[in-house]
Amino acid sequence: MKSNAFRRLLCGALAAVMLIPAAMAEGLNSDDVSGVNPFTGEYVAPSAAPMLGQAADTTGTNPFGGSDLTGNNTPVTADDLFGGNTSYAVDPNSELAAVANDPFATGTASAVTNDPFGTGSAAPVTNDPFGTGSAAPVTNDPFGTGTAAATTTDPIDTGAATATDPFGTGTAAASDPFGTGAAATAAPAAATDSTANAGNPFGDVVVPQATTAPTQMPTVKGYNPFASSGDTSNMTATQPGTVMYVSNSIARLRAKPSDEAKVITAVYFGTQLNVTATQDEWAQVTNPANNRTLYCLLEGLSSTDPNTMSKLMYAQLPTTPISKSPTKRAIRMRNVKKGDTVTMTAITDDGMWARVTVDGTNYGFVPTIDLDDAPAAEGTPVWCGTAYTGVMVNPDRWTKIGNLSFGQPCYLVSYINNNTIAKIRSAKGYVAYCDASALITADPATQSTPVYVQITGKVLGKGPGEEAENFYNVKKNSQLMLLGLDSSGTWALVRRGKQKLYIPALFIGATRLGNEKRNLVVIQDTSLYSNSLPGSPSLGTLPLGTRVQLVGGTNTHAQVATMSDGFSEPVTGYVSFEYLRAE
Repeated sequence: MKSNAFRRLLCGALAAVMLIPAAMAEGLNSDDVSGVNPFTGEYVAPSAAPMLGQAADTTGTNPFGGSDLTGNNTPVTADDLFGGNTSYAVDPNSELAAVANDPFATGTASAVTNDPFGTGSAAPVTNDPFGTGSAAPVTNDPFGTGTAAATTTDPIDTGAATATDPFGTGTAAASDPFGTGAAATAAPAAATDSTANAGNPFGDVVVPQATTAPTQMPTVKGYNPFASSGDTSNMTATQPGTVMYVSNSIARLRAKPSDEAKVITAVYFGTQLNVTATQDEWAQVTNPANNRTLYCLLEGLSSTDPNTMSKLMYAQLPTTPISKSPTKRAIRMRNVKKGDTVTMTAITDDGMWARVTVDGTNYGFVPTIDLDDAPAAEGTPVWCGTAYTGVMVNPDRWTKIGNLSFGQPCYLVSYINNNTIAKIRSAKGYVAYCDASALITADPATQSTPVYVQITGKVLGKGPGEEAENFYNVKKNSQLMLLGLDSSGTWALVRRGKQKLYIPALFIGATRLGNEKRNLVVIQDTSLYSNSLPGSPSLGTLPLGTRVQLVGGTNTHAQVATMSDGFSEPVTGYVSFEYLRAE
């Protein structure tokens, strides 16, 4: 029995000993500080919050972490340095703009004498000149410190002055108020102040302070001197009301005087702007239409008003669009119909666009060839008799807009400049001008004769001459239908299928050549060039009457080979085909 009892006692002790480490492991694990608090023994729930001292987010626009230094939860930007949406230098006319009355855009400052710093407490009067609420300019406490007492025994509040030593130096006496050892009489100040005496040589009379008018803030002419970028602080103010006009087709108005600044809007040729300041190549301008102050390049402005016209013009096309700007891809404002009138106020420098208005308030742009000073009328049928002639947009601005090619029809409206210039209208209704001598009254395309190409090359084009847009390859001995020759006999108008095309007259003939080559004669001394490009090297001179063979060509030159004389090899080069004729 004793043996069994001893065994039970021993097993219980061993079990207790074995449970102690388990309990310690459960409650005092040194690797887990989120469970038991080692200082109190209490259990602490794990927390997802970062430990104190965790690095803040320093990415983005706020180098100190986060996106808002002020707590307004708005991003810090170049235009809003403190992220409060209070400083908005881009738009000085905005409700949140920094203006002369509120230079820091706090909404409180007022550039008047009552509150120059916008604190709401300052009052520039004699009782509280610093707005502290304590100063009182009286003899007892002139600086509002609460310590000075201007009494006869201690006027400067040193605690040492007496009637015989007004400055408390220990040396002055009634006969020597300044303690210099030289004065023999009382202070002369008593003669001018009945309250002055030996103990108070300056008297008690308060000397009134001179008052001056408050200093006015300088006018900044509308621009914001606190702009964070696009420095405007060195802009030179212009005379008030300086008027300039947009001289380019478009002027981009930006938030700041910088090519990288945001384009707020655009204004166009002829628009009036008020210039308030300039700096280098930039101008600060105000648009009278909305009184908004922005910036544009000075080179796009002129002091000369281009709006010198007030001319009634008629729309010539069935539908004529009035565009917002003088560009081909401009936004269409409205349409006018054939015969409708508009008032033309100006023409762009290149003559291509007319600035017009229908109601006298809104302005837009129409191509000048869409307008005329008379209602639309076809006129007399005419044709171009030369290889081509340039078509101009305006006789005063000789800007070329295209060509009339040989055989191309149009309508003659009138002659100007002593009948040297013809006013013409196209079949679609466009009005333009050309050399009157290039026109003939009969259609030159009267033939329908088979001809054959004499060479292989890219010589068949949509127009004659080097200004033609497209030329096509054609093979030797291909058949074409000859319709006519221009007045010089240089270019032939031909038909291939349903197309009317052009080819140098030298490159066609009445018969097929097979493998033979066509013979030509030089009709004027000319150079033989190594290729057909401008400025190419010369291979020599071909005298008048020289016989050559046609071997190829381009739309400007014939490729020829000199004939062998039995002593030298033939030379191949290029000659302008106007100097050659068929043998």
